[in-house]
Amino acid sequence: MKVSRSTDLISCAWVFFVGGYAAVTLLASRDSTVAGLSYFLACVVPLFANTCLLWNAASPYRRQNGFWMLLALGCTFWLAGILVVVYTQFGLHQQAQVPFIADLLFFLHTVPFMASLALMPHARKMRETLRFGLIDLLLLAMLWLYIYVFAAMPWKIISPNPELFHSRDFASYLIENLVVAVGFGVLFLRTRGAWRTVYGHLFGATSLYVTGMTLAVMAMRHLLPYTGGLIRLPMLASFVWLGTVGIIARSLTFGAGSAATVCAARYPVAGSSRDVGRAGRTGSGRVE
Repeated sequence: MKVSRSTDLISCAWVFFVGGYAAVTLLASRDSTVAGLSYFLACVVPLFANTCLLWNAASPYRRQNGFWMLLALGCTFWLAGILVVVYTQFGLHQQAQVPFIADLLFFLHTVPFMASLALMPHARKMRETLRFGLIDLLLLAMLWLYIYVFAAMPWKIISPNPELFHSRDFASYLIENLVVAVGFGVLFLRTRGAWRTVYGHLFGATSLYVTGMTLAVMAMRHLLPYTGGLIRLPMLASFVWLGTVGIIARSLTFGAGSAATVCAARYPVAGSSRDVGRAGRTGSGRVE
């Protein structure tokens, strides 16, 4: 029954978000209200992905919870970026260019995905802790922020050159997203079981995002016919796919992280009074 409900939920999500966005985008040139509706769907989709991913972040395992929360954080950054664009176009009525803060949020949304790769929840090491996880995330964000500011931002703020800025912006953003897509592909090839399914879907979602981003840039450079907002449909569908991963993960059994396996690894002589006492003194049974 759980699988059937998950399948129905996934099907409804794809029809509603992808089909709905495609339908309203085809009518957007006729009515500005319909164009606003397409932007509304573009805001709701990352929120849907965020909710579905966080749905899996309530397990007893810190590494697994951190993995899902980092993926959701990446969707939150992208949502913040699209909200800035919506406010600029509909609130300030400035449609000339995307503001600096939106470019920054779109670029940084991939950094939490990279951090989730480093966690590798399928290979928990029992004595490893996550106490420096926030510091590592901040250092990773600062590294990519420095790369982006050095490579692209001067051509938008200091010495404006739109053509050169878009070229540098696309190159740095493409490299960043390719790192994530290739990383999930490698994990897909190196794992088995439930985590292989998760990594396979994440590889597909991130690859679809890279493809959609590339097609959008090619259309902007007149290498492909421009179809309006419809050209951004693959990028939007990638977030629907991320939400699908969260729904699918609810019906999977992550055998490597079962409680019996964890207890056996920590306390080999199960049932002895000494081990029970040691377990009580260590406090919670959470996995680092």
